[in-house]
Amino acid sequence: RGVVRITAAPGLAFAFCTPFAAWLKTELPEVRLELVSTVRYLDLLRREADLALRIERRAERDLVTLASIAVESVPFAFEAYAAKLGKRPRLADVDFVGWTSENDHLSPNAQLARAIPGWAPAFASDDYLVQIRAAEVGLGVIFLARAKHRFSRDTGLVEVDLGIPPVPSSVHLIAAKSSLAIPRVRAVA
Repeated sequence: RGVVRITAAPGLAFAFCTPFAAWLKTELPEVRLELVSTVRYLDLLRREADLALRIERRAERDLVTLASIAVESVPFAFEAYAAKLGKRPRLADVDFVGWTSENDHLSPNAQLARAIPGWAPAFASDDYLVQIRAAEVGLGVIFLARAKHRFSRDTGLVEVDLGIPPVPSSVHLIAAKSSLAIPRVRAVA
C-alpha cells in the first residue's frame, strides 16, 4: 500500500502509464500511482521517482534496468490529410507537428531539421497531448511509436508512407536498486 512515483516522457505517460494505472488499480487497489510526465530526467537515487520509463539507458551503478522493449517511430496523420499527400510526397512538402523551439533537441525536430533545409514545424506545442490533437484534426504528420499493447487506444490516425525508414528506439523500465526493496515499488515494477 502507498504511493509509487513513476516518471516518463509525455508520450509514454499518455499512451501507456495512464491506462496502466487504471489496470493497476484493479490489481493493487491500495497502491496509488503518481505520474510525473516530463522530458527531464528525475533522479531515481534521490527518490524523485521510484520507477522511470526512459528512452535512454544510462549506465549508473545503483540503477537497474528491469525491462526493455524495442519500438519504431513512424509518421502518422489524420486520414484525410494522409490522402491529400498522395503516394510519395517530398518531405519538404509535408506539414509536420513538432515541439516548440525550446524543445528542438527532441525527436522529431532534430532529425527533421537535419533532413530538410530550413525546416520548421507547421504546428508546434510543448505539450504532447496538444500535438496528438493537432494531428487528429489534420494539422500535419506526427511521429508515433508503432507499438501495440493491451493499453493501446485508437487515435484515428493512419500510418503514412513518406519513403523514410522507421526511427528505431527503445523504452527501458529503470529503478534504483534500493527502491526495489520496497514491496509496493517491486509489485508495480
